Amino acid sequence: MEDDIKKYEQSLLDYLKSSKMDKDRIRSYTTTIVRLKNSGFILDKIWKYGQPPIIDGVVIRGRLRISDAGKLGEVISGPGFRWCDVFPIGIPFPDLLEVRAKYGEELEQFETPGR
Repeated sequence: MEDDIKKYEQSLLDYLKSSKMDKDRIRSYTTTIVRLKNSGFILDKIWKYGQPPIIDGVVIRGRLRISDAGKLGEVISGPGFRWCDVFPIGIPFPDLLEVRAKYGEELEQFETPGR
């Protein structure tokens, strides 16, 4: 189990390194994602956010059991947290929550000279 987590963390680091983000930011995002996975989140997709060559964050999408809804606080406690969407799955009685969250920096808006 421990080896699986280390392999997962290393593959996540390799994926995020290709985005040319700051190493400290990559490490903080990876730590947050691994912490979520360890606490019971079923992570479906992780992708870099932004337009190359400027990648300014990471978006995660996953699921969480309704009985573990209290763990949503772990999503917002991650460094660089920007926003989170939560949607119940299952009608009429939801049994899962779909969670989508973004971690990243807010880039400054620059004005174009001469406009």
